[in-house]
Amino acid sequence: MKMIFGKYVENDSWLSKIDARIKLVMILCLMILSFVNFNFFIYVGLFLSVVIFTLVGKLTLKPIVSFFKGMWLILVILLVINVLTGSNYIFLELGVLKFSFEGVIDTLYITLRLLNILLISNLLTASTNPSELTYAIEFYLVPLKLFKVDIHEIALMMSIAIRFVPTLMEEADKIMKAQTSRGASFDKGKYGDKIKSMISLIVPLFISCFEKSDDLSEAILVKGYGIGTRSKYIRSNHIIINVISVFAFLSLITTMFVLNGVI
Repeated sequence: MKMIFGKYVENDSWLSKIDARIKLVMILCLMILSFVNFNFFIYVGLFLSVVIFTLVGKLTLKPIVSFFKGMWLILVILLVINVLTGSNYIFLELGVLKFSFEGVIDTLYITLRLLNILLISNLLTASTNPSELTYAIEFYLVPLKLFKVDIHEIALMMSIAIRFVPTLMEEADKIMKAQTSRGASFDKGKYGDKIKSMISLIVPLFISCFEKSDDLSEAILVKGYGIGTRSKYIRSNHIIINVISVFAFLSLITTMFVLNGVI
């Protein structure tokens, strides 16, 4: 079965046993660190660390690789723009065109950041049960209760949105294969033909989205959502794993900041 980027994978790995509340904070911190102006080697170390976390969590890298392949054209355009607009380390001049090695470095920075963000977001969605993720989001929205905000509905909407991203990607892949078998071409031919092919993909995908949302709303109503007060009983049975994970996470962040000041 083809693995879809971000789809929840049920297993008994160390990563899936971490409390969703702790995992959510760690993932958000790692995403923020991906935008901090660290040394290039620190970004490489962060990338390798996230890859190790992915493998320890028994998650495959194939969805990320296939998803990233579709971005090669954007990366090439970024490389050309950065190389031509850089002002330092000029290695070639052709008239008014100056090719800067600084642009190559900047493009590598952007590529590593994109890869880190994809891997980090996949860690959260692929290793966390949607119900646990909803509870984790709701847990941190508790202060909004002071303003009479229904935090459960907000958490549920956010969880559904995250949950349906891989589902829609899977649906788009099925529709694309079906249209390809009917003669549609998404990567060959003129631009006009490609646009027509994309329309044949987008329209059925929109219809499928509306059908799924309608089915979901009916299922929620049938189960009596919104009637009465909801009770909760959630218990974490992996305290040692949570403590070790927090310690490893803090050690990683500390090492990154220390090395960034040394290198």
